[in-house]
Amino acid sequence: MKNISISFILGILMLAAPSLAAEEYPDPENPAWLFYEKGKLAMEEKDFGRAVLHFREALAHHTVMPEAEVALGDVYFMQGDYPVAERQYRRAYDQRAAFGVPDMQYQVLYRLARLYRLDKRYGMMEKTFKEIIQGDPVMSGEERDRKNFRKNLMTLFRRKGFDATFLLNRINETFSTTALSDLAEYYYKSWNFEPALEPAVFGMIPLVTEGMLQIRRHIPDYRFTTLEDFLKTALSRGTVSDYLAERDFFRRLYYLGLISYELVPVRDQGRYFLRLLASADTAGEYQRLARLQLKSPWREPRIDAPVVEMP
Repeated sequence: MKNISISFILGILMLAAPSLAAEEYPDPENPAWLFYEKGKLAMEEKDFGRAVLHFREALAHHTVMPEAEVALGDVYFMQGDYPVAERQYRRAYDQRAAFGVPDMQYQVLYRLARLYRLDKRYGMMEKTFKEIIQGDPVMSGEERDRKNFRKNLMTLFRRKGFDATFLLNRINETFSTTALSDLAEYYYKSWNFEPALEPAVFGMIPLVTEGMLQIRRHIPDYRFTTLEDFLKTALSRGTVSDYLAERDFFRRLYYLGLISYELVPVRDQGRYFLRLLASADTAGEYQRLARLQLKSPWREPRIDAPVVEMP
């Protein structure tokens, strides 16, 4: 079955679709989730043709099953068929009310954003990140207290810097944290520095919040004083260091540094973030890049700039 193309399998399925949809499948030993799990196993084995068959069988059992629609999208995405993958993800998102785990709807949006980034459809990527963020009441809520919270936090950051800001503010990590950081990075790479600052800051604070809570499992009386001290303490604790690596902390800090450096009122903060990275031996490539930036600042090329083809 591994040698059968997905297109061929889909052709067979298209012919068989009326009979598949017409059956009631009364067999309790073959529920939709059984076929779904078989499909996931086939994906792990890179048997994509069989995976498609199983996911289609799951949908034949249960016509509204967004999890299976997402899985089909993943198969097509891995095969490089972005238009079909996008259609599957959109179908799953349209059925988001049926997800067994409601937050899965945001995972669908993250998949779409990844697809748009790889396909260089940056406007759609930006729109998708904003759609994710809109679902977070802390970031999108229009209530006066939430709007004031966001405004006051950014005012404090601009006036006093990150350390003073974090001493007075904690934000738990949510489904929107990655979208905030990725949106900030996109704004930086498209040279929209001012709108990049807020999502960059709001994408960083939750990581430091969670990292601090993890440090307290080892050092119960730990208190945050500076980001420099936080990093020194966090990187000396394996589980905390692993968490930061898993959450791509150094990349996020790097772009927060670049964004801050581009804005004159917070340029010193940019240098501060880059100096921290430059001294962090576990920062890998971002340590090297930070050192280069401190030695001779440069701006990354715009990713959305029009390409001029030479004759």
